[in-house]
Amino acid sequence: MNRTIIKNIFALIFLGGLGLVMTVLGSRRLMENLTRNLNKTAQIKGTIELTQVVTESKKIGAVPFTYIDQDYLGIKLKSINQLFGTFNPKQSYEIIQRQLYPGRQVTLYYYNTTDHNPTNNVFQIESGGEIIVNHMDYKKNHSIAAIIIVCFGLLCIGMDIWLIKTKDLKKDWAK
Repeated sequence: MNRTIIKNIFALIFLGGLGLVMTVLGSRRLMENLTRNLNKTAQIKGTIELTQVVTESKKIGAVPFTYIDQDYLGIKLKSINQLFGTFNPKQSYEIIQRQLYPGRQVTLYYYNTTDHNPTNNVFQIESGGEIIVNHMDYKKNHSIAAIIIVCFGLLCIGMDIWLIKTKDLKKDWAK
C-alpha cells in the first residue's frame, strides 16, 4: 500500500471517529439535561458565608499555551467546607451576587461530585421561596451546547460518508 492510501484511510478513520465521539458525548449530555429531575438532585440548605467571582484559566484542546479565562460565582456556606459554583454564560454576576449576601439562608441544588472543581455544579439556588438561579436556564444553555456538538458530530460523519462514496483512496485528497 502506498502512502497516499494510508494517509486517506487514516483521515477517514479520524473524521469518522471524531464525529462518533462528538455525537455520543453530545447526545449523552443532552439526555442528561433533558431528563434531570431537580427533586432528585443533591440539595443542601445553609447560610451564605461569602460569594465571590472566581476566574479560572482553562486549557483549550491540545494547542500549547492556549488558555481561556472563565468566570463563575463561587459560593461558600457556613459550616460546610466545600465551595459551590454556578456559571453564567453572560458572565454577569453582580445582580446574583447582591441577592446572595452573607447571612442569607439558601437552598442549593447541585451535582454532587468528588471533583474539587466547583465550576458549574449548582443547578438552582432558592431563598425564601424565590428562585435566584433558575434550573431551566441551566438546562437551556447546556442543551443548546449539546445540540451544537451533536450537529458537528453528525456533520463529520456525513463528510466521512461523502468522502468514502465520492473520493478515490489512491489519489491525494489534499490536491
